Amino acid sequence: MKKLLTGGVIAVCLQGCGDQPPIEIYTYKQGSDNGFVVAEEPYLSVKVTAKSKDVEIQNVIVNHGDCKRVASPKVWGVELSPPLPKKLGPDQSVGQAFNYSCSIKHIKVITDLGAWEWEY
Repeated sequence: MKKLLTGGVIAVCLQGCGDQPPIEIYTYKQGSDNGFVVAEEPYLSVKVTAKSKDVEIQNVIVNHGDCKRVASPKVWGVELSPPLPKKLGPDQSVGQAFNYSCSIKHIKVITDLGAWEWEY
């Protein structure tokens, strides 16, 4: 009975842990659209958040590299985009800044646990 229960738990974990990314992404534009500019230059932000385990974010690629990363935007002199790679614990985030005029169609996030892609 013990072997059967152990096998069932492993099977459920393999099904449930399959291709689900260990991260979530959020995108938004910061700058002149909101009428209140706090950043020195407007930018497109891609925020990556670790869901439930430690993960190292190695790269964030927007539109297959056609959307150019910009120098780290600053708010009141503080940099908002730390350099990659960046190790995240559960519920921790890292943001990356891209050209404000970019229209997102595809995002690829490369981590130490694999790569995941989103289409818009």
